[in-house]
Amino acid sequence: MKAFGTILLQIILLEIILGGGGRFTAIGPLSLRMVLFATAIAYTCYWLWKKERVNIQYSALVLTFIVVTIIAIMMGLSVGADNNLIFEDVKPLLYFLILPFFTLTIRDK
Repeated sequence: MKAFGTILLQIILLEIILGGGGRFTAIGPLSLRMVLFATAIAYTCYWLWKKERVNIQYSALVLTFIVVTIIAIMMGLSVGADNNLIFEDVKPLLYFLILPFFTLTIRDK
């Protein structure tokens, strides 16, 4: 399963380098980057379920990101912003949640 993570990492990095903003390989509303992101999140959840640990520093970064994003969403909702516009603003930022995948698959400096 670790070999799958290494291959997935290489595919993700290749798509990031060649795919630009992620819309280069889009088919309708779905892009290859979205599919790879979902696969990486599923891979991370699998390893966390198997009791693999992510360094506390990275966990703190992800938790801080989630808290700040929730605060920003609540601020947008409190001033009456359109839900679709809030989602469109937050959607590209959610790629930060792939950080635990990188920490689980990249083990050496």
